[in-house]
Amino acid sequence: MKEDTRFIQGDTTALKVEYLKLKSLTYDVLTELPTVPIILDQAKKFLESQLSLGIFCFDFSENLELEKIYGWSLYDKFLSYVSRLLKETVATCLNGNHALAVNGPRDSLFYVVFGQHREYIRTEMAYLDENFKKILAAELPKLLSRLGIEKNLQVSIGYTFVEGESQIRDERLIYYALKEACEMANNMAKRSRDQQVQGLRSLIERREIRTLYQPIVCISPYEALGYELLCLGPEGTGYERPTLLFDLAEKLGLTLELEKICKEQGLERARHLPEKTLLFINVDAASLEDPDFKLWLTSEALPLPPDRLVLEITERTAITNFKKYREGIHTYRQKGIQIAVDDVGSGYSSLQHLAELHPDYIKVDMSLVRDIDRNLIKQSLLETLLNFSNKIGSRLIAEGVETREEFLALKQLGLKYLQGLYFAGKGEPFPPLNPIEN
Repeated sequence: MKEDTRFIQGDTTALKVEYLKLKSLTYDVLTELPTVPIILDQAKKFLESQLSLGIFCFDFSENLELEKIYGWSLYDKFLSYVSRLLKETVATCLNGNHALAVNGPRDSLFYVVFGQHREYIRTEMAYLDENFKKILAAELPKLLSRLGIEKNLQVSIGYTFVEGESQIRDERLIYYALKEACEMANNMAKRSRDQQVQGLRSLIERREIRTLYQPIVCISPYEALGYELLCLGPEGTGYERPTLLFDLAEKLGLTLELEKICKEQGLERARHLPEKTLLFINVDAASLEDPDFKLWLTSEALPLPPDRLVLEITERTAITNFKKYREGIHTYRQKGIQIAVDDVGSGYSSLQHLAELHPDYIKVDMSLVRDIDRNLIKQSLLETLLNFSNKIGSRLIAEGVETREEFLALKQLGLKYLQGLYFAGKGEPFPPLNPIEN
């Protein structure tokens, strides 16, 4: 075998490559944190100093669906924000004497290790657990809001503590403890899911779902085109936002049950829908193929005539058979029901979705609308979507308009149909429109 003498001969390029490979395994550029092997020495020093070693595991892996829905770029940004938040949180709760690491490059598992005197370790762990949960519960929703995502964010926290053991190598003792903290986080996640299933089932059984309506406006003349039906959980339950309620239902396999109650209550209360306006109803793509749902929605007993209904199709799961799906949509259209594709610009709402379904309405996700007055790329995207919708005979609706500047930018681009808090809030039965300057 020929000996590799590149390093001996001074091949600095090869040396740099090997160095970068090694660095990528020990330091995560994305989160700007070391990986677990790097903090072993510090953990060992705690034990050698006769301190007990406390270990926390923060497991964000339940949120991997964000990457499936929004792509790896946004999920990388999410992990980067998470690492910064954890650094700030740990620094607030632990004054020095600690180390923070990520399990591996671009991983969603984080560890904190710290040293504490044995007589204080149990009290310290309980204090930290409570404070970590309190801070993360307050800050994580803000993080998602900055990313333009409305989702139920899951973080599981596990912890353990160890003391030096003369019969076991410190390295193995530390790895055992890391594994134990991780297992506790997994058990906490399972317990949380079980409680969520029970809580949501209880809401569905008691029919404790609130139905509100938000106007979709035509800006010339300024009037309501229709109202979107929004379903929320009771206040104080954590399910006050529609997206969070349905996101959880989809995770727990309760989407069909929840949608049926929401539609029944929402349609019943929409009997007095203002004349010549439409009712927009959010429906998951999978629900449209359910025989019971189809029978109910196309029955003669509906409180509203079918031609005043618009089904807003949201893909919480990817459509794999467009031919079958298109045939199902045809059944609703035959009854006079119109079709809208929701959340265009995020998630699974792809260009193929638009091409295959030929919707009557295309609803642009609020992530493309936010700060559009200051973002030329978003303006170009909206302009392209508007031209596309005009060519195929669809109406483009921009969601999430919150400021006068966003409204004026969208109006300048030529959009005629808008929705958001700038025009009206969510209310019952049908909130009036806010006055806007000409």
